[in-house]
Amino acid sequence: MQSKLAAAKFAMNTGVDVFIGTGAGAQKCLEILAGDGDGTYFKRNEKAIPTNKQWVTFTKVSGKLFIDAGAVNALQNGGKSLLPAGIYAYEGQFERGDVVVVNGFGHEHRALIGEQLAQREVVVAATDLAAGAVISPADVQLQRIPADPEDHRLLTDPEELVGQRLAIAVPAGTALRSYLLVGPQLLAGSAPGTVAVPLRLSDPAAVGLLNPGQLVDIVLTTGDGFEQQIRSETIARGVAVLWVPVAERGEFGMLSGGPSPGEGIIVVAAAASLSDDLAGAVSRGKVSAVLVN
Repeated sequence: MQSKLAAAKFAMNTGVDVFIGTGAGAQKCLEILAGDGDGTYFKRNEKAIPTNKQWVTFTKVSGKLFIDAGAVNALQNGGKSLLPAGIYAYEGQFERGDVVVVNGFGHEHRALIGEQLAQREVVVAATDLAAGAVISPADVQLQRIPADPEDHRLLTDPEELVGQRLAIAVPAGTALRSYLLVGPQLLAGSAPGTVAVPLRLSDPAAVGLLNPGQLVDIVLTTGDGFEQQIRSETIARGVAVLWVPVAERGEFGMLSGGPSPGEGIIVVAAAASLSDDLAGAVSRGKVSAVLVN
């Protein structure tokens, strides 16, 4: 029955009415078509996938693309095609006409590969690297990958990266670009007037729950419950986490229960008008970050 329901869902999403039941012979078929069949009818999805996109939805996937915040914004709000400059890593082997999964901050959608790109020799991560990690010679290597020849943010000299610190975690094979490093390039793709604000959370252990790219509300709690009434207010909404320190790992690779090595400091992208309130918030009370969608 499970497989029948899965097949029914597939058909309904392509705009087809479905009947599941029993019967044999021409007369039974006529009864089913007339709506008098001995079974269950399933109505087609009124928001069915358009015919010209059905084959993209149900074709075998050849690989996966990982895109940055600027590319996510262009696709969601600008209705634009995905450009190579917005891709920071990929998995699999594919060419023009293949279907791939596009991953942007945890959200996945299918897409069709357009023009095949020329191969370039660029610096990639030789192993999985944590956010905040200082890059060593063994962490990077040169590799030829499909890449836009006009993408000047791709890095081509491994020696230039040694000693620099990563702003976000990257999986092995990721093509390294300047905005993945701690520095002014952290704000690449952000709206005009956005600044990178260091922020100290009152509970350092909470930093271990955060990852670059997540959106958080910053909450300030003041008062002691005795002389002053306890009061909480949200001083920034939906700001993006740009950087968190490397989390310590204990035995068997599990996250340590102790404070983060950055003593609760994170970096968020916020409007310049909020920078003073955010940077000095810890001196006025308890500062916490709440994950939002």
